[in-house]
Order: sequence, then C-alpha cells, then structure tokens
Amino acid sequence: MEAPRPRYSVVITVHNDREGMSACLAALLTEPECISGNAEVIVVDDRSDDGSGEVAAASGIASLRLFRIEEKLPGPLTARQEALDLGIRAARGAIVLILDSDAVVTPGWIACLSSPIEKGIADAVAGPITFRPAGKPVARLQSADACFYLTICRLVAYCGGAPGIYFMNFAFHSALYRQCGGFHRIGTRLTEDLAFAHAIHRIGARIAFPSGPSVEVQACKNWGALLKRGRRVSSGEPSVLAAVLVAWVLSAPILGIALVISHKLVFATVLAFRIAAGAALITSAAHRYRIRGLGIFPYCYDFVAVAAGIWIAASLYRDPVIEWGGVSYE
Repeated sequence: MEAPRPRYSVVITVHNDREGMSACLAALLTEPECISGNAEVIVVDDRSDDGSGEVAAASGIASLRLFRIEEKLPGPLTARQEALDLGIRAARGAIVLILDSDAVVTPGWIACLSSPIEKGIADAVAGPITFRPAGKPVARLQSADACFYLTICRLVAYCGGAPGIYFMNFAFHSALYRQCGGFHRIGTRLTEDLAFAHAIHRIGARIAFPSGPSVEVQACKNWGALLKRGRRVSSGEPSVLAAVLVAWVLSAPILGIALVISHKLVFATVLAFRIAAGAALITSAAHRYRIRGLGIFPYCYDFVAVAAGIWIAASLYRDPVIEWGGVSYE
C-alpha cells in the first residue's frame, strides 16, 4: 500500500557543508511535522566531496529523501538552480519550504511559516533570518542587512511591486513552480531567490512577510568572505526593488558629502534625521523579527553598505568572473 502523500516538503540543497548540514537536520529531527510524517525532508547533495550526503543519510529523519548530483549538468542554469529544480520537482507536498543547508529552525517552524498559505491569505511566505554567532561583527552586520532588506521588500510588496525573498526561510504553494515555468523559464540567475520572487509575482502570487518564525544561519567567516558573497548578490536584475534599495542607501552618504562641501546647517540636520530614520527602520524590523544584538550597525549600515558596494563594483570591473559552489560564472 502506497504511503500517504506528505502535506509539506522541506527542500535543502547542500554543497560541501557537512557541519551545517548536521546542525540543520538535527533541528528538523525535533520538528513536530517531521516526527508525525506530515512533512518530508528532501536533501539534494550537489557534488559534495566532504561527506555532506552521508551526514544527511545518517540523520535519523524517517521521511528524508536524498538525491545526489554527481557533476554540473549541461545547460544554462547555475548549479544551485539545478539542485533546487531537482528538489522542488521531487517534492510531493502541497507546500514547499526551502532552507539553506546551515539553517537551524525552532520546533513548529513548518506550521507557522505555512500558516498564511493554508489560511488562503498568501501564496508564498518569506520568513526572517538571523546570523550566528550573534556577537560576531560580521554576523551583526548581516543580520542588520537582512532586517533592512526584508523591510524594504515588504514595503515594495505592499505597494504592488515585485519584492525579494531569501531562500534561507521561504515557503510557497507547490503549484507556483509549475505555473511560473520553473528555473528553466526564468533562466540563469546567480540570485535565484530574487528571480523566483519576481517570476511568481508576474503570475499574480501574493507574498507575505510575517514577523516569524526566524531561521538562524551561519554568517560569513570573515569580511573577505562577505565581500565575495556581495559580488554574487549584486548581480540581480534591474527592478523597482533594486532602485529603492540603492536610492535609500545612497541618500545618507550623498547628504554627508553635501555637508562637507557646503558646511550648511540644513544638510547636517537632514543627515542626522536620515541616519536616525535608517536606524529606526532597522531597529524596528529587528524588534518585529525578535533579533537582538545588532550593535552600532543600525546607525552606520548605509555607510558600510556604500563602501562595500564601491569595493564590489571595482572588483567586478577588474575580474567579472564569479566563483560559487565550485563553478565559475561570468
């Protein structure tokens, strides 16, 4: 007799992340929907040579289904898109939830994140993320960045625009992937989550941005790794969201330059107001998502972001090739 189809499918792709995979699946092992068999866990081992697949196989999750990609498949998609496509198409649940391989969830995450979809008030749900270790400056900056990004995405969606999302904590009705044509119709994108959000927005999907539950992921190991990641995420396609993000971030340093050149009190006043508004935006988002310990980054986020952006632009000008997941892209 065939086993009943699960209600939920959790899709995780992994490339050489044995340690993160272990933490991720250990957390899912205590997830009530996984324990009851109401959720399946699909792990796509994308060419790992560090034993990530073996860690998944030994996780003890009864509903786990493991797939292995031996080599980069021919075609235009990135390795990450290929792995996600395999996992999503294999999903049997009505609701698909996507996690990064190093994501750690809290018990009840599946039901909470899926709730807006099951209630019929959304077709997809973008949940908040925070970075660990919490006290590390790089992690604090990335958490502040996530707060800023999701807040702007939420406002853009509220105004009817196409928002962005994080595949680190995302759920959607499985039919959406087929309806939007999947990644093969979307095409090559290094920012596959942003491209997917735009694709489902074009077919009328409603994306919700609830206050929780948040998912904890591993921060970049150092500033160099963070800038390297920035090279990839800066490759997103032009959009209203991108214009809003750039305009807001650039406004603070532009006001600072105007103050230095003119020495006028009005620019000092406007700059102070702008910094306070930026800090309030990030701090209020952190409160909404129950994220603490951001330090000074809500107040200096714009200036750090602009400095990083200048470095990334210069770096891409010198070398347009981006290495990601063991594959090079130009």
